[in-house]
Formats: sequence, C-alpha cells, structure tokens
Amino acid sequence: MCNNVGMLIASSYSRAAVAPCLVAAMIALAACSPSRPPSVEPTGVGSSGADLSYSSQGATALFGNELSLAGYEIRSKDGHTEVELRWSAVKKPAVDYRVFVHALDGSGGIAFQADHDLKDEAGEPTTAWRLGEPVSDRFFVTPWPGHAAGTYTLRLGVFIPKNMQSLAVTNSTFGPPADGRSIIIAHVECR
Repeated sequence: MCNNVGMLIASSYSRAAVAPCLVAAMIALAACSPSRPPSVEPTGVGSSGADLSYSSQGATALFGNELSLAGYEIRSKDGHTEVELRWSAVKKPAVDYRVFVHALDGSGGIAFQADHDLKDEAGEPTTAWRLGEPVSDRFFVTPWPGHAAGTYTLRLGVFIPKNMQSLAVTNSTFGPPADGRSIIIAHVECR
C-alpha cells in the first residue's frame, strides 16, 4: 500500500475528491514512514495529476535554540521541484548558518545535495534576522546529472560553515530525528 499512496492522492482532480483520499493516505503514510509529519495536506493538483504540491500544517522544529522551522511547502515550478522552508529566529543567531539538504535514495545513501546559505528574501544572512520575523527560504531539489528524477527522502539540518558543526534539533513535530541534528521529509518527488 505504501507505494500507492501518491497515486491515490494524485489521481484525485479536485479538493473535494482529495479530502477523503487524504485521510486514508495520511494513515498509510504514518504506517509506512513515521518521520512524515501527520499534518501534510495537498495544495494543488495539475490536470494530469502529476503536479501535486503539498505543505506541512503545524510541523515545527527548533534548531540550536535559535532558529525555528515553522513548516514547509513543496511544489512543482518550471518542471522542477521547489521547496520552501518557513523559518524565524527565536534567539539572535550567533553566526551565519547554512542549511544542508540531502536527498536520500532507497538505501539511505546521499544521492545528491542542495546545501545553501540560509538567507531571507532580501539576501540577508541569519545574523541580520529580526527575532520572530518570518523568513521564506526557497530552493530547488533537482537531481544531479547521472541521478534519475524520482521519489527521495529529504534530510534537512542547519550547520556552522566554519567548523561544519550541525545544530541540535529540539521540540520537533517532524518525528524523532534519527541523529538529533536533522529532520526528515519523506516521499518527495524530485525532478
């Protein structure tokens, strides 16, 4: 059943049709992937059913007691997969952080990465962020040459570029992080 959950949702063409399927899909996803937040909902379906986008509602994680991840949205844009992470500073960030984004293959190995500097919409690094102000971090997760488009698990975390130290994750509703320094978003169609 795990492999058919996406097809169940993607085959629905309206929000009214998606709602009953979503409940069944959320139950199936919880059984297949406990790291997938239970509050994922579709935000749109293309006419072919292939451009399903989804977002988290209420999924949060605190990184290093400084940065709060308040949710995400994943959508198709220009034929590629765009991820939007919603951040805010809960304490003045000590340094300018980077985000690691690892696309994991079926065996848990890193297939490709989308690491990047964590900046706000104006290009300001984390040390310039105002406390509590929402920040949208958008980037593409596109497989590198030699890696096929397909479904991957994304492992996300925040680190200090100078010493490569990752911030600890606390108070996460994304499910228990395996290593205490990252969160997981499962079943992401990367193209």
